[in-house]
Amino acid sequence: MVDNRLALAIQARRIGDCTSDEVLNRVSTMLRQTYAIAGFKSPEPTDLAVFTAKLASDLRENYSYLTLDEVSFCLELGAKEEYGEIMGINLRMITKWLKAYKTSELRYRAKLAVEAEKKALPPVSEAYNLQAENRFLQNSFRRYKESGSMERVMSVKVYQTLQERGIIHNTREEKYHAISLFERWKPASGAWMPEEMRQS
Repeated sequence: MVDNRLALAIQARRIGDCTSDEVLNRVSTMLRQTYAIAGFKSPEPTDLAVFTAKLASDLRENYSYLTLDEVSFCLELGAKEEYGEIMGINLRMITKWLKAYKTSELRYRAKLAVEAEKKALPPVSEAYNLQAENRFLQNSFRRYKESGSMERVMSVKVYQTLQERGIIHNTREEKYHAISLFERWKPASGAWMPEEMRQS
């Protein structure tokens, strides 16, 4: 089974599309988390800053096709010794983790799953959105006709949209006649309705 978190990580923005500051800030956070997970003491601030800058630069140069979320996932696995015993957290060790991750069966299966999902779910077109909206409007208006309730202004807005779309056709005389049938009726909630909505 493909890890859902990894599948999402693969679909995030690639390192090559991120700014230097974005990469630097994320790497700084990731390194602190990695030390904490592995149970190692973080280096002195100056040393950590140098390490962060070097790793960020290396990621941009050699791993720009990965996403920052993937790197975070990789470092977490490395800190949990999924790539072997930790002899210390340094650039050499993290490079070893990254090389193991990028060719791993786990990443390969996750990428296949993501690609399969993209092929199975074509992008939603404008025509599809319009069709879905039309179905919603028709169903809303049908429920409105069945209940006869005018308590929700939403019903009036649905009616207006249906009319603008040409789905229903009522003359002004027909609408005035319908309004006259309910002149003495008041909603149970006492909700007020603007006159322009009543006559639209």
